[in-house]
Amino acid sequence: MSMLYRKERILSLLESDPEDDFLLFALAKEFENENLLEESINTFQKLLQIHPNYIGAYYHLAKALDETQKKAEALLIIKEGMERAKSLKDLHSLAELQNLSSAIEMND
Repeated sequence: MSMLYRKERILSLLESDPEDDFLLFALAKEFENENLLEESINTFQKLLQIHPNYIGAYYHLAKALDETQKKAEALLIIKEGMERAKSLKDLHSLAELQNLSSAIEMND
């Protein structure tokens, strides 16, 4: 399946369910794969506004922010994600976010 077709299919499905967490995540990743990082960031932000417990989105949003030279924003998102992961007792996501935070801070 081509990336364009996949993105168009996701957009079509979102028309009937614009708050679907899986579809929003998939769309953000499609934008990321196309190197449309601002669109990816906006979609991840929308996802987290609607579904703040979608922990994986914090990691990917922070990576996209870092790639667009928004390090301070990336670290804030990581902090939010870490707090959310702690409250959900999601140790795996917490560790991934801690590792990403360290990697971003080391790339100063």
